[in-house]
This record gives sequence, C-alpha cells and structure tokens, in this order.
Amino acid sequence: LHACGDDSNPGTPANGDVTGAIGANHGHAVTITEAQIMAGGAVTLTLAGGGHTHTVALNTSEVGQIGAGIQVSKLSTDTNAHQHTVTFN
Repeated sequence: LHACGDDSNPGTPANGDVTGAIGANHGHAVTITEAQIMAGGAVTLTLAGGGHTHTVALNTSEVGQIGAGIQVSKLSTDTNAHQHTVTFN
C-alpha cells in the first residue's frame, strides 16, 4: 500500500511525497506532496478515482506528523453514503 523508500524513512517515496493507504478502497488514490509537507500548513487532499471523489482534511499538526514519519489516520468526507479511513505512514 505504501511506496518503497530508503531505510531512513520506509514507506515514503524518494521524492518526499507520501501516499495514503485507503481503507475499503475501490479505486481511489491520495498523496500528500513533499511541497505540502515542507510548507507545514493545513491541507485538504482529494481522493480521486473510483467514479467519485472524497476529501480528507489534515491540520498543521497532522501534516508535521506525516513529515516526521508518524502514522496519521483520518476519515474522508462522506460521498455516496460512505467514507474511507486514510492512513499516512
């Protein structure tokens, strides 16, 4: 579910982007970019694919935790009567 990285930060792609693992997934994908992590501000990410979209909001603290390699899990918005748990790291 996660991209391979170097030994210092497993689960993180070499470019610094972090792909989210999506529970009960049916074609969605989501990534927080290295630029978003480095900026350190709150972000709202779109879960694309699967024939519809969801969003997941990360606050400043959560973005910092993801950048530090700490696991963060959040619920997406409810679309088509369902949500997904998105886990980074």
